[in-house]
Amino acid sequence: MPNESKRTLLRDARGAVYVEFLVAFLPTFTFFVAMLQLGLLYATHLFVEHAATVSARAAALSLADVPAMGMTVRLGMAETQKVRAAALLTLAPVVMDGSLNRVDVTVSDALGGGLAASFRPMTYDHVDMLRARVQVDARCKIPIGGRIVCGFAGGSGLGIRPSMTIAAESVFPISAARALPAAGCEVASNGSGGGSGTGGKGGKGGKP
Repeated sequence: MPNESKRTLLRDARGAVYVEFLVAFLPTFTFFVAMLQLGLLYATHLFVEHAATVSARAAALSLADVPAMGMTVRLGMAETQKVRAAALLTLAPVVMDGSLNRVDVTVSDALGGGLAASFRPMTYDHVDMLRARVQVDARCKIPIGGRIVCGFAGGSGLGIRPSMTIAAESVFPISAARALPAAGCEVASNGSGGGSGTGGKGGKGGKP
């Protein structure tokens, strides 16, 4: 009897379809959640790249409002806050859905001179460049897929809250800085003496 029961159990094929389903489903499901997490990280990277471009442009335009100190201008605290606000507004979709843990925005010269870098006013033959860097700590919030993608891609995939650091930089010319004429160029002053057909005090035709 025991031998017959053993042979019957070995010949029993019930549940084979369920086992085959698990063998095929688990790798497919793991691949799907990993690709979903990878797609979310790629979308976040696009947001960060655009935020870096917007931050660089905001920093360049903010220099137009900074009083010139001699021959250079620098970003102050107020202007730096404007640049950070521009980056946060660009990242608003991924900030509001909880995809980011931290956002860091830094502005320097084109060589990475830091916040203390000074920029010369624009001339006809010279334009200073500034560099904006946006770095975020993106959450890998897809179960299973987040740990797989962030773990193999260099993120903190083994932590309680897996995440990955994403950074982007953008260089922008300081076109809004004050323009200085090149050597040998003359700048006409508005409101000066009479021109063609205009009297010193009168309007057109030299009327007094």
